Amino acid sequence: MSIDSRAYAQEVGIRLRAIRVQQGLSLQQVETRSAGRWRTAALGSYERADRMITPQQLAGLAEFYGVPR
Repeated sequence: MSIDSRAYAQEVGIRLRAIRVQQGLSLQQVETRSAGRWRTAALGSYERADRMITPQQLAGLAEFYGVPR
């Protein structure tokens, strides 16, 4: 992952975690409420910036969280 990609992933991860926490959800609750679409391990990886989230996945997760486009 390049430095720019890593910085982007970190910023996205910080925002994803903030939205989830603001909604009072644990990683496990997101997995349960999404019927397994958003796995705990994947969400944690996105939030820690261990993994890059695709634009399509980010749009889907934003929709799940009710974040307007």
